[in-house]
Amino acid sequence: MASLAQVRERLRQALPEEGRFRALWLRTGSRRALLANLVAKGWTEALLRRVLPGAYDLYDLLGHLAYGWPLVPLGERAARVQDPRFAPLLAGYRMQGRLPLEGDGLLEELAQILYA
Repeated sequence: MASLAQVRERLRQALPEEGRFRALWLRTGSRRALLANLVAKGWTEALLRRVLPGAYDLYDLLGHLAYGWPLVPLGERAARVQDPRFAPLLAGYRMQGRLPLEGDGLLEELAQILYA
């Protein structure tokens, strides 16, 4: 693809409508399924990060590339979390640039805080 506009057009076809995408991302199981579906369509995380390099959450990359959202730096998004219960999950989040794909209810609580 020669431009971000072409990436946006193709990626939007691979993702659900914007509101559904937001809702799916909040639940661990649906986030995992959504990402597996993207990989099956050729949209790997590595590819997306090459298209738009930087310290961004995968959610923000997808939202920016597919729906035109403003990019939120990973550190800014992580700074929303003040509760020490989330410290181990937040460390993994910062390292991976996205929420882990396995976890318990605490992970879904963290998603609510990060993406509110």
